[in-house]
Order: sequence, then structure tokens, then C-alpha cells
Amino acid sequence: MYQVMIVDDEHKNVLLLQKAVAWDEYGFCVCATAEDGKEAMEKYHQFYPDVILVDIRMPIMDGLELIRELRNIDQKVILLVISAYDDFKYAQAAISLGVSGYILKPVNRRELKATLLKIYDELKQSKVDSAAVSQLQITIRYQKVGAQLQELLGSLGTYKECRELSALFQSGREFRMAYVLDQGFSFERLELHSVIEDFFCYKQNEKSVGLFPAVQSKEITDGFSKYTDWEGLNLILYLSLPICSKEELPMRYRQLQELAKSCFYVEGSAILEEGRQTDRLLRDIRQIATPEQIERFVFDGQVNPLILAVEDAFAEARENDVNPDILREKSIYFLIQIKQALTKVYGEATFSILRHIDYPKIASFHYYQPLKCFLQKVLSDCESQLHELWAEKGKNSLIFRAISYTDNNCYSPDFMVQQVASHVGLSKNYFLTIFRQEMGQRFWDYVTGLRMERAKQLLRETDKTVYEISIMVGYESEYHFSRKFKQIIGMKASEYRRNTVNSDN
Repeated sequence: MYQVMIVDDEHKNVLLLQKAVAWDEYGFCVCATAEDGKEAMEKYHQFYPDVILVDIRMPIMDGLELIRELRNIDQKVILLVISAYDDFKYAQAAISLGVSGYILKPVNRRELKATLLKIYDELKQSKVDSAAVSQLQITIRYQKVGAQLQELLGSLGTYKECRELSALFQSGREFRMAYVLDQGFSFERLELHSVIEDFFCYKQNEKSVGLFPAVQSKEITDGFSKYTDWEGLNLILYLSLPICSKEELPMRYRQLQELAKSCFYVEGSAILEEGRQTDRLLRDIRQIATPEQIERFVFDGQVNPLILAVEDAFAEARENDVNPDILREKSIYFLIQIKQALTKVYGEATFSILRHIDYPKIASFHYYQPLKCFLQKVLSDCESQLHELWAEKGKNSLIFRAISYTDNNCYSPDFMVQQVASHVGLSKNYFLTIFRQEMGQRFWDYVTGLRMERAKQLLRETDKTVYEISIMVGYESEYHFSRKFKQIIGMKASEYRRNTVNSDN
């Protein structure tokens, strides 16, 4: 209800006005009465009424002087003159001071009711307008401070136009910064403006940054915990130490970024405060999967061993608190290895497999659990595509089996093409035809290439004789080996060894 004060030096007039209408039926209640202007001013500062009924003729301070005093301090209060004097000068003076009505005594109930209804509508509309303006001002202030905060942190502290932001720290107020890394999160989702008056925030890509009074840390942490529990999300809230000035903000922001980097292996939702240890081990870890594991996947399409390999590698990295950048690099290399193995075996047939992997996204994962799930999802999708490929071109799997068998057995002098053909279940002639079609070269040229590469490696890295090396790469005759080596490499084996030794020196 809206509050009404009646000011009249005659007590009986006050009683008559109080009983003239059922005030509560019109949305009003009489909160105070006064016998003169001086007492009315005291009651005004005590009750701050919405409407004041004023008599003109009163001792000490008359009605017109009271109206002037009230208008000097309050332009919104509604003033209604009720007087026994039908004097144009009084009415003119009252209207010039902004009164809403001038009613003559004795008061006509119908006239008073009509006036009250009009005043009620004015007050209601004024309240709506005032609330809208107030909300707009609050919104503009939030946007200004949020934008200034973003500019300041984005410019590493060199941004100067931060008037509203600087004003927050007046009178020794302390604030804290909140930081969350998640593409779908925003501090606006916590709906904290209703419980924290000065809560400012902005969002840029996956970064959400908030600034709030340090004394209201509990409201922030409670709101965050309720939100993550309700939504079933695993998010981490990073909180800075108390901040006393605008100049401290960039430093605290960098500290929170470093804190986030140190929490790569944290699981589930958490609230972590600045000051946590951020040192990282820099040692390397093994590759996520061995070449043999990748080859088996490309050969038989069974993805579970690779998924388990990812699980084991990530568990090892977490146990040893390995630098996240190293694990991200290993993850990228792991997918590249798979793509290379697929291309080696199936050629252009695997063009679409792993084609659309977002490698920069891998580098941007802030927590190990989502990265691990991302890799395992990629592997599952790859498995489905591989099976679709085999459904269309089943012979590709046979070629890979042949390559794998050849790579492991061709360095024996007893090695024969029939062994490979039998391994994949084909006749020798048909196998040689399929091999040339799929690989673009004759089978024995492929074998010779493997043998020559192994021979080059042994010449560079060992002191074994040319004869010993010829036996080790599958030739029974040193003469035959030497002739083939010169034919393929363009120089004698001994000359190749001298050249590589000299180039190393």
C-alpha cells in the first residue's frame, strides 16, 4: 500500500479525513499526521510518505512554505491541498509548486475518492517507470564495468578508460575474481544479481570471468555448487585472492590462468583458490600406442585395444603429473600415426577417415578427462568407417596382412612370395596381381626396397662387414647383394658407408 500523511492544525479535521474514505480499499494507509509544517517535516523524514494532504493555514510553518520545503528535497512525493479558503492566489501558488489537486473544505467524499483513484494510477505508473529506469541504469552499469574489465584484462593492464571499474574500489572495498573455462558456461547462468548487487562478468570464447565483493564469496561458491549439481556438470571455479585496486586485476587474472593450467588432471567439479601449487613435471612420457598396436587396429579394426591404450597412457600421465602440453602433443601425434598407417595400407580409400579432426581443439583442452573422451570417441568413429571401407573393398585388408607379414619376414634368405600368399589365403599369381594393383609396384620391388633400407641402416650404425649385412637383409650371396645395392642406391655399399661416416664428421 502507498503511505499517506495528513497535515492540518485542527485535530477534528484530521479525524474527519481519516474517516472520510476507506483508505485501504483504494490502496492507501494513513501512516502519520501532523499539526503544522515543522512537525510535518519531521514526520516526512521518519516515514517518507508517498502522498501528503496539506492544509494551507497553519501556525509556525504554513502549507505553502511546507510545500516549498518538500519540493526542495523530493520532486516525486504527491501533494494534495485541502483548504477552507477558496482563494485563487492560494490555488495559483500551490499549482506552481507542483501539487496534484486543490480540494475545498468541507471535503466531498466523492471528489476525494475520485482524486485518490487518479493518484493511485499515477503512483502505480510512476513505480513501473521508475523500476524500468532503475533496471536500465543497473544494466548499463553492469555492461560498462564488464566491458572495462574485459578490455583491461585483454590489454594486459594498459587500458586506461576504467572510470566505473576504478570506482568499485573506493572506500577500501575488496573484490575477488572468479574464472571458469568452459564453452557452455556463463556466470549469468548462476543468476547471482539478485543476491549480489555488485557482480560483474563477461564471457570470451570458453573463458568466463567474474568480479564480486570479497565479503560475498560464500554466495558465489554456493551458487556455483548448486548450478553444477543441478545441471550435472563437471566444472572448476577458480577464485583469486582479495583485490584492493584496479591495478591488481591483470596480475590476479594471470595467476588464475596459471592455476587453471595446473589443474589439468582434476576430476569432477571443484572450487580452487589462488595459491595452489602450479609447478609441473617436464619429463616426457611414452607414446600413447605402439606402432604394433596401431597396425593391429588398421588390420583387424578392433578398437578396444587402442581405447585401453589411451586409458593407460592418460592414467600414467595423471599419476606422474606430466605437463599437459606434452600429453596434448602426444594425442595429436597419436591420431597422425593412425592416419598415416591407414593411408599406407589403403591409400586414397581412407581419405575421409580422420579427415575432419580439429587438431587445434586438441591443443585447447583444459582438462584431461574431456581430452581422453574425445580421443576415444574419434577411435570409435574411425572403427565404424573402417568397417564400412572393408564392406566396399574387402581385399584391402588382405593387402595389409600381406604387408605386415612381409615387413616381419622378408629379411630371411628363405623368404618366398608363396609364404605371403598362403598367409592371406590366395594363390601366388592372384596375390601378385592384387598387390601390384593396390600398392602400385611389384611385390619383389617392395621387398627389395625394404631390404635396401635395412642395409643402409646397418651400414650407418654398425661395423659389420658387407657380407654379414647381405645375410642379415636376406641375400645368400654378397655378390648379388652388392650388385642390387649399387643398382638401387647408385653406389657400392662400402662407398655409401664412407660417405655417411664423412658427412657425420
